[in-house]
Amino acid sequence: MHYIYMESSKLAFRKVISEWLTGDLPYARKRELNIPLKSDKIITIVGPRRSGKTYFLYFTINELLKTEPKNNILYINLRMKD
Repeated sequence: MHYIYMESSKLAFRKVISEWLTGDLPYARKRELNIPLKSDKIITIVGPRRSGKTYFLYFTINELLKTEPKNNILYINLRMKD
């Protein structure tokens, strides 16, 4: 039973990665907030719902894509679907 769950999890993760690599990011405009793109620290973005955190990350990813290939970046949306 546990093996079946692991296999379905692997397939789901592969699907997420495939969608990331083949999909496009939505347009996101520059914000007043800046974070370093080259850092050895983990940076956390927190804020209330619907405050622009996801679109800030989209903008940051687009900036990274200017110097890094897309397969070096991974964005996973962990929000539960309604």
